[in-house]
Amino acid sequence: MDVRIGAETLPNLPIGAGARGSGVARLPRAWRFDGFEFDLKRGELHRPEGGAIALRPKAEALLRHLLAAPGRLFSRDDLIAAVWPSAVVTDDSLVQCVGELRHALGDHAQRLIRTVPRRGYRLEAAVSVVFDGPATPAEPMLSAQPVSDDPVQLTSPPAGTPRRRPAWAFAASPVIIAVLGSAALIGAAAVHFYPSTAPVHIDDEIAARSTVAIMPFAASAERPGVRSLADSVADEIASQFATRIGMRGIGRAATQAFDGPTPLLERLSAQLKATHVVTGRVATLGDDARVSVDVQILSAPDGQVIWAKRFEGLESLGAGLASDVGQQVVNAVRNRKIRRDGPWTDTSVDRKGGTELTLQGWRDLDQRKSVADIWRARARFQAALEQDFNSVIATNGLAASYNAERTDPGGRLTAEQIAEFERIVERARSLAPDDVTALLLWGQMQIMRGRADLALPALEKANRLVPSYPMGYMMVARSLMMLGRTDEVRPKLERAIELGAGDARKTSGAYAIAAEAALMLGDDERAHELARRGIAALPSNADAHATLAAVDALAGRTDQASTELAAFRKLAPTATVARHDELRRSQHPVYLAQRARLYEGLRKAGLPER
Repeated sequence: MDVRIGAETLPNLPIGAGARGSGVARLPRAWRFDGFEFDLKRGELHRPEGGAIALRPKAEALLRHLLAAPGRLFSRDDLIAAVWPSAVVTDDSLVQCVGELRHALGDHAQRLIRTVPRRGYRLEAAVSVVFDGPATPAEPMLSAQPVSDDPVQLTSPPAGTPRRRPAWAFAASPVIIAVLGSAALIGAAAVHFYPSTAPVHIDDEIAARSTVAIMPFAASAERPGVRSLADSVADEIASQFATRIGMRGIGRAATQAFDGPTPLLERLSAQLKATHVVTGRVATLGDDARVSVDVQILSAPDGQVIWAKRFEGLESLGAGLASDVGQQVVNAVRNRKIRRDGPWTDTSVDRKGGTELTLQGWRDLDQRKSVADIWRARARFQAALEQDFNSVIATNGLAASYNAERTDPGGRLTAEQIAEFERIVERARSLAPDDVTALLLWGQMQIMRGRADLALPALEKANRLVPSYPMGYMMVARSLMMLGRTDEVRPKLERAIELGAGDARKTSGAYAIAAEAALMLGDDERAHELARRGIAALPSNADAHATLAAVDALAGRTDQASTELAAFRKLAPTATVARHDELRRSQHPVYLAQRARLYEGLRKAGLPER
């Protein structure tokens, strides 16, 4: 979801209003093992006697990965991919990192971190979880210890021990009961976590379902520049996949043995476990200064072409052209995967595997049509995290569900739920500091706090790490507007529209922001055109209807303004000028002056103040 899955979901487009759920999840605060305690929020390791042990970022990342699955044998490749997801390193780097972690733990005899010759590493310690936050009033107290300091073993309970229930509390209202139809989940007002005996690794399992083999690209000319560009394009596509949690790319070094006029897809699929194959060709055009890049994505092993596109540009701009191809190929795989899965119609939340629950939750958010879809998604993510509380994808999904409800025009999260949303966002960043979905969620949180100055650097970092997220450009544009830099947003939104082609929610959202920016800059004709495009792409885009109503009202087109405002109020029946302001807090004088035109138009169209 993009897996980073569903970052597109973050700045929510309005959905139908309805009653809101009130479930609040309790989060793991720390892991305990062999007398040590690792604080998940602060990223600190504490000795048995209480003193803190300094860890460098890579050693910390390695420790997190091992603690998430005690007793599991990790291959060297597994650990290198987890600790250095976007870099090429040798085994020596891993050996050094393991040695550093052992030194910090005083594990000179390799009692805690066991080396299995020629196979990898395994954490031998039993690990327990310490949960965060107080118990809810209805929560059964199954331990004499305070709930906020209640360790739950990650190993199987002894025979005959009562099984403790899952940790992610979900308080159900009658509306949710009617929507979810799951007596097993709804019957417990609040529950505790007990993992299954076999560890679940949701993010790894999701990645295995989107493994893309990138074949070497053909070159129509032997000129070194064309051959070099062909290699650069293939390598850039692989690099783009390497930045995505939940997707894997296999580069041309591994796929060249299967290359040929027709790739050996069946064997490639079987041996490399690829679900998709990317092939392509670079050719010169006309005056030789320009080149074309033809790319297609095949389904493995049947060879069906599921996406194809031609790119053209100057050979001298090879790096930029390669980056553009890479971004759009990655988005195409992600979007095609969602369309292949189709609309999700299962309204139950049962005890499916964590991977399925996570994927279903993101589909609920991506394809949502009502607030019930958001609640269902939240319940799925909570259930998934019971099985793998260290899943970055499921944690991001849980945070995104709160964000989606909070930004809905009719939504009203409680102060407790907002605080829970913020805790989950911080946990996602602690699990994966460079994960782009986590960065975007954190940036969105700062925008809601009125701190666009803090949001912008995080969002720009996200765009640098993964320049293929349409929503990243949209959120940067929103931050720039709130900092009084509205004249800088146009290229960001044009890029978002280009990358989001074929996805109505993304393109409509970008058009709506662009329309609002044009209105704020006094270009009412362009604002009118862009708002119309946003509505054409997605008729349920309430923000586009609101901007169109404001433009018509300012131009004296009273009847048209009333029609558009009625459409807006139907989509967002509790909308007011004050509510609009809640989600766009800013004290920047330039922004406030520019925004006054939008509010003036909304008031003239008939939107109530409060």
